[in-house]
Amino acid sequence: KFNKPLLTEEELKKQEQERLSHEELRKAQQRYNEAEVPTLFRENSQNLVLDGDWGRKLEELKGKLGEGALLLLIGTPGTGKTQMAVELLRYAVACKGKTGMFAVSTDIKMTLKSTFGGSGEAEYTRKLTKRGVLVIDEIDWFFGNKDAATEDYWTGVFYHIINSRYNYRLDTILTSNRTKHALTALLPEPVWGRISETGGVVRMENWTNWRVR
Repeated sequence: KFNKPLLTEEELKKQEQERLSHEELRKAQQRYNEAEVPTLFRENSQNLVLDGDWGRKLEELKGKLGEGALLLLIGTPGTGKTQMAVELLRYAVACKGKTGMFAVSTDIKMTLKSTFGGSGEAEYTRKLTKRGVLVIDEIDWFFGNKDAATEDYWTGVFYHIINSRYNYRLDTILTSNRTKHALTALLPEPVWGRISETGGVVRMENWTNWRVR
């Protein structure tokens, strides 16, 4: 009578499930912290209104993640492109167990410039091409004032990142303030093929400007 288990089999299973749930949440939070999402967008995540067009589009795009989607979110400033990209990243990290990374195109350029003459270029580009979900915000700054694709260093870097992630079927989310017409000549043609094949263009030009409400 003194050998009776402290917990029943059912209680042990429940305890293990709770422990695993807590551990998975801790790991997901760690992955999200490592994604380098800016504080502004992390805080905005707590106060989103999801019952309108923006929320419906977010739910639709979640279904595209997981098989190497390449999404291009375009529209005027303030329409929620970056926040939507962050929410997609957050969903992939929390619900699909993915690693993630957020970077503005100017951050990428400055980091790569700091590696010139050294050995850090390959290491940093490997980081960009291996994370499960990558958000590149404001891709316009990759190309500056150019209005057409050219065979320069930055266009080459951009194509390398996109193509590598396409080959490994990793999700990539891009944002831009330019119109689709302006981007048509600016982005390398193979990138458009990959966008059309795996994800698509999300046009947000006429959406509410949340910064001036």
